[in-house]
Amino acid sequence: MANLSVSSGLMPAYPLGRSKPLHLVAREKIFHDIMERGIGRGERYCTENELAQRLKMSRNTIRRAVDGLQQEGYLSRRRRIGVIVDKQPGVASQEDIQKSEAIVGRQRVIVILPVWDDSVEGRFSGQVLRALSSPELQPRLAVEIRHHNDHLTLDEVGDAVIVALDPRERQVFELQDLAARGVRVIVEGVERQFAGLINIDVDRRSATRETVLKLYAMGHRHVGLINHDPCHFGFSTPYLGYLDAHRELNKPIHPGGIVQVMNNLDPSGTPDVKQISAWICTYLRSVELVGELCRKAGLEIPRDVSVVSLDDPGDRIVAGVEKRVTAYGSDFAVDVAMIHSLIRDWREDLRGTVTWTRSFWADRGTIGPPSQRG
Repeated sequence: MANLSVSSGLMPAYPLGRSKPLHLVAREKIFHDIMERGIGRGERYCTENELAQRLKMSRNTIRRAVDGLQQEGYLSRRRRIGVIVDKQPGVASQEDIQKSEAIVGRQRVIVILPVWDDSVEGRFSGQVLRALSSPELQPRLAVEIRHHNDHLTLDEVGDAVIVALDPRERQVFELQDLAARGVRVIVEGVERQFAGLINIDVDRRSATRETVLKLYAMGHRHVGLINHDPCHFGFSTPYLGYLDAHRELNKPIHPGGIVQVMNNLDPSGTPDVKQISAWICTYLRSVELVGELCRKAGLEIPRDVSVVSLDDPGDRIVAGVEKRVTAYGSDFAVDVAMIHSLIRDWREDLRGTVTWTRSFWADRGTIGPPSQRG
């Protein structure tokens, strides 16, 4: 499946997941809009018409989402004023604090650490743990840490909520089994949907779309997408974002624009850094591969070839690139706010849905307009 192109009519064999009801999508967008704009409790948000225009969704969808958030105590409507924020996502109200003080014990949360061996991603995991343990979150949580190899039994979990950080496929199926037996499970970092789980992840479809549009706006003639692992859970999402951008621009995709690297030694899976001057990589190994090929071809990054990573490398300097890598990443503060809100206001109808977190652009110097080399 190397060098897969749209014109070939082939699609990658990855599950794309079922679609989510639009009012739940709107609910999440409203959450993130409130958090991103910093709208406080008691402040005016906007009218439903304004919100429908901002989020580019129908009035009926927005009304249904606002109705749900009003029932949960997050929003209220005031005549001739509009929608008011009554409670911020992830922020405790005085009522929440009073309720927590009346509770003798804390909600147990079992955090399962990821398999990561990258120090930057490990630091992200540490930030999530510290934030979940923060006394600023009300009601307070009793956080327990488990290794990814630990096998959790139903008796051991009890009434605890499981928060799994970027689990592997085997772990996800174990979590699915626990969820089917009544355990509340929240997963950060997996895009495939399973019944009984709430998944939290970066909306990499829109992130990829925005990246492709930005690179073409800079003057790149062809933008490519590399997936460096045939078992990668999330490749379908950036793949769709890549298609979205080309469809929006009505621009054909280069025949070698989509590369599935099955084997590092397989020449058919080698990205073309001469014809394609910008590459979006799903893994850091793909970034390193582009860097190696540019060096062999006498090309410079970012003057001749631009590189964007969807595998957020933090400030890691990648071998073969010798620059800090431009990346799209998630906001751990938003992750934690969403996780805490889900625990505090658990809704059974959210089981099996995907909650997306706000992504941010980290420009570290590996993208630029293409040079005028022939």
